[in-house]
Amino acid sequence: MQLVFFLRCLNSILKGFKNGFTLIEAMIGITILTFSLMGVVAMMVYFGSQTTDKKLKSCLLDSAASALQQFKGNALPISSSFTCENITGTISVNPTTYPSSNTCTDVTATASALGKSLTLTTKVCNFN
Repeated sequence: MQLVFFLRCLNSILKGFKNGFTLIEAMIGITILTFSLMGVVAMMVYFGSQTTDKKLKSCLLDSAASALQQFKGNALPISSSFTCENITGTISVNPTTYPSSNTCTDVTATASALGKSLTLTTKVCNFN
């Protein structure tokens, strides 16, 4: 009698395993889902930082190019700072004086912000 009761209980337990997930299967599924979501979050953080870095490089390039254009136009003194998309940085131009008459000189503009810098060099001539 006890053996029959035990076999019926065992049979009902085994039927339950055939109809649904076991605890181990659920835990493995949750673990796989967790690692997948961690990968997605890591990619979002990586691409977000890359976007910010590209914005910074674009601001530095625009600011250095603008400083060189001001120098070419003999619009001295050139502003020593810039603000671009909430990024504030500094610009230095070397040499600081326009070339003398009938001479050319290499001019370097360096824009710096948030620990990064970008340098552009061009030749400026004075044909007067």
